[in-house]
Amino acid sequence: SDAGVCMALHPTTDEPVISYVAGGKTLFAHRVNDVWGIQEIDNAASWARETSIVFNTAGQPTVAYYTPGLTQKIKGQVTVLSPPGLAYAWLDESGWRRESIDPDAPSYLYLSLAYDANGNPAVAYSSITDGGGSYQTLMYAERGETGDWTREQVQTGTIGYGVFASLAFDPLTGAPSIAHRGGGDDRAIFMTRVGATWTHDHFDIGEYDGSYLSLAFDTSGRPNISHTDYYCLKIARFNPLTGLWDREILDEDGRSFNGTCIAFHPATNEPAIAYSVDLPQLAYPYPGSLKYMTLHEN
Repeated sequence: SDAGVCMALHPTTDEPVISYVAGGKTLFAHRVNDVWGIQEIDNAASWARETSIVFNTAGQPTVAYYTPGLTQKIKGQVTVLSPPGLAYAWLDESGWRRESIDPDAPSYLYLSLAYDANGNPAVAYSSITDGGGSYQTLMYAERGETGDWTREQVQTGTIGYGVFASLAFDPLTGAPSIAHRGGGDDRAIFMTRVGATWTHDHFDIGEYDGSYLSLAFDTSGRPNISHTDYYCLKIARFNPLTGLWDREILDEDGRSFNGTCIAFHPATNEPAIAYSVDLPQLAYPYPGSLKYMTLHEN
C-alpha cells in the first residue's frame, strides 16, 4: 500500500505534487494540465513511513525521505552505490539528484523538511540512539552554504522524543522551531533555537495532546499548532501579550482524529487546517472523512 504521502503546490502554477512510497520505491507524482505523471526518486527497497516535500526558492521540488541504500556486489567486492538513512533529493534538468543527511537514521522515522530565510534546507526528525524500538531522540539537520549537512541532538531521553516532528522557521527572527510529542509527562512540546540553545515549552498539557501535530507561523511571527488528543481536533496559538498558549477545540464530532496539517492564507493571514477523522459509527470498519476548515478572526 502507499505510505509516506506528502503534498505541496507549485509556487507559480499551483499544480499539486506528491511524494510517497509504493512498491518499495520512493516516488514523485506531478500534475500538468490534469494529467498525472510518476517519477522514481529512489528505487531502493524502501519501507519508509514518511516523506516530506517542499519547493525550494528556485521552484524545484525537494524531498526528505528514508532510504535503505543500494549496494552492488561483484566477485565478492561490495560497493555502496548510495548510503542508507535519511536522504535529501531535488529535481533539476538532469533528473532527481540525491545526497545523504544522516546514514544512521532509522526507517520508521518522523520527519519534516523546511527552508530558512536564505533558502537552505533543514530537516527535523526522530532517531533511535540505543538500537531499541522507541523514538528516543529529536534531531535537527541543516545544510549550510557550502552544501554540507550538520546534525545536532535537540532533545533525547528514554521516554522518547521526536514523534510527529514538525519544523518551521520564524518569519521575523529566522530561527528554526520544532513542535513534537514526547513521552511520560513531557508531551506536547514547542522548541525554538536561540543562539546555540533550544528553548522548551508546552503548548498543551493533556496525556494525548500533541498527536498528529502540524506547526506553522503567521506573518506576525506567531506560532500556531494544529494537533489532536485522538478524540478532538485542537489548535494552540501563542499569545505574545500573555506569554501563554491560547487553546481551542475546533472539532469533536468524530470517533478519532488521525492527522492534521495547518497553513496560512497569504492574502488574509488566516489559518487553514486539513485533517482526517473516523466517524462515530459503532461498527468496524469505521468510516473516515477528510475535512478542511479556515479559521476567521472575530
